[in-house]
Amino acid sequence: MKERMKHVMNYKKPAFWVIIASVVTSIVVAVCFLTNPKDSDSKRIDPFGKYYKVRDIIYESGAYAFSYTTETTPKYYVTNEKELLVLEDKSSTSWLNAGTFEEVGLTKDNFDRYFRGVRGSASSLRSNNQKAWRLLVNDSPDTVFYYLLLQKNGDVYLTYGYYDASEKDDPASDDTSIRWVFSLIEDELN
Repeated sequence: MKERMKHVMNYKKPAFWVIIASVVTSIVVAVCFLTNPKDSDSKRIDPFGKYYKVRDIIYESGAYAFSYTTETTPKYYVTNEKELLVLEDKSSTSWLNAGTFEEVGLTKDNFDRYFRGVRGSASSLRSNNQKAWRLLVNDSPDTVFYYLLLQKNGDVYLTYGYYDASEKDDPASDDTSIRWVFSLIEDELN
């Protein structure tokens, strides 16, 4: 009992700066726990490093005879290095490397005008777009090109078209056109 009394009698209040430091630390910790990170940062979507299949064909140019259905479209793999791999024959395991995407900004001039006769879907895709990447496949007779579109709501689209490199500086004679726009959904590799 005597020892306890000595300890109580010898008690000293903590220094002023120790109290201030404790209060500031408590406030900082409280603020950190009471705030949420921005939705765009916490739900950042990355379209790379994923396998995709076509969920829906949202645009098809009527200028060509050949047509796809969702069952006959290729499967796609977009690597972490931004390469597009295409599996045209689903019974095969031979993926074709189409090339590497480069980030681009979508404009009426480099996107909307490539839709022959239909403007509404192009401007809607462009206005709701968060990020876009383009890939030119130069080793085919007709230069094929793709756009990979990440929309603000997280949807991923892939366009397929033909690029007229010889007329790119003359919009009046440019035959570049987007043939298909595919709505993609993640797919398991099977």
